[in-house]
Amino acid sequence: MNTLQKQIISDIRKHGPLPFIDFMETVLYADDHGYYTSECAVFGADGDFITAPELAPPGQISLFAGSIARYLAQHHAALCRQTLIEVGAGSGRLAVDLLLSLQQLDCLPAEYILIERSRVMQQRQQALLAEAGLLDRVSWQSLPPQQAWNGILIANELLDALPVERFRRYQNHSARLAVDVDDNDQLVWTELPAPAQLDAQIKTIRKRLDDAQVDAWPLPYTSEICPDLVDLLAALSGNLHEGMLLLIDYGYLRHEYYHPQRHMGTLVSHLGHRGHFDLLARPGEQDLSAFVDFSAVLEAAASCGLQPVSLQTQAEFLLQAGIDQLVTPYLETDDSKAMLQRTAEFKQLMLPGEMGEKFKVLNLIKSAQHAPSGDSL
Repeated sequence: MNTLQKQIISDIRKHGPLPFIDFMETVLYADDHGYYTSECAVFGADGDFITAPELAPPGQISLFAGSIARYLAQHHAALCRQTLIEVGAGSGRLAVDLLLSLQQLDCLPAEYILIERSRVMQQRQQALLAEAGLLDRVSWQSLPPQQAWNGILIANELLDALPVERFRRYQNHSARLAVDVDDNDQLVWTELPAPAQLDAQIKTIRKRLDDAQVDAWPLPYTSEICPDLVDLLAALSGNLHEGMLLLIDYGYLRHEYYHPQRHMGTLVSHLGHRGHFDLLARPGEQDLSAFVDFSAVLEAAASCGLQPVSLQTQAEFLLQAGIDQLVTPYLETDDSKAMLQRTAEFKQLMLPGEMGEKFKVLNLIKSAQHAPSGDSL
């Protein structure tokens, strides 16, 4: 039993069952002992999962970052040359590759800011950027800019790490899932009455789905809601005067997210590059994430004065950005190792069974003329 698990058990015994959303916040972000705040390896071959920028061979610019840089330079050069912000930069690999690519394209930003609240993650990012000779081009902040700014904000696999409410729907009522402790000091699931706000959110979801789909839900039906989307997007874009948010993550639109066949929700744990569903095991030592409801993200964006430009699969976006032009030289080279490495990288980014369809790219813009309307899409 690790330190964090002991603390969680003690808190539950004192205060009662812990709503899952609070459990998820704790195990991911608790000071010094959370998954993203401890010294545990998280990203890459030695961690628990590999993000798109880390698919590239060591020392090579990833096809993912190179494609994003091409897209920014070709379609949003004026904004890109102002401020470029990355939120939740993970290992720092995307920042390194974007800066190198944008330098090649003569489209470097005046400032590159990493928003990172984890001290451990900051240290890892600084080490990687220093190794690449780019440390002086980057600054770190724990919060988005508190003054007006123009430019572009990128978030790759940020939304899936937001804590979610887990609920269970019965015929005539909904329950809030929480974490309790049994007589053997094991963390176990329990149910609490759904608070009014959560109950209202569940009812709203059901109203916005087709009646036939809701009627087909097998009961009890378990799923998730992310209640912090509006607050997050408001924080990220509140002081943005003119610019763009590029959000990249795995997820679905609402009708797919709450499909009858997805009756146990989308939450998953990752440990040692294997996904599993023992969500309460080894708190602080394994990742917890939920797929993103992009319909909810679009609604939250509208309330923050952000206008959608496009919502595409990752494969569609990367093709539009010119990934084929980046990979072609490797297909024509006599270096068989490089060809095999880049082909494997390309397939993982693009194939439907890999990241190509599961991941989506949402492009949101904010202009000086557009004021928040509060309307939902």
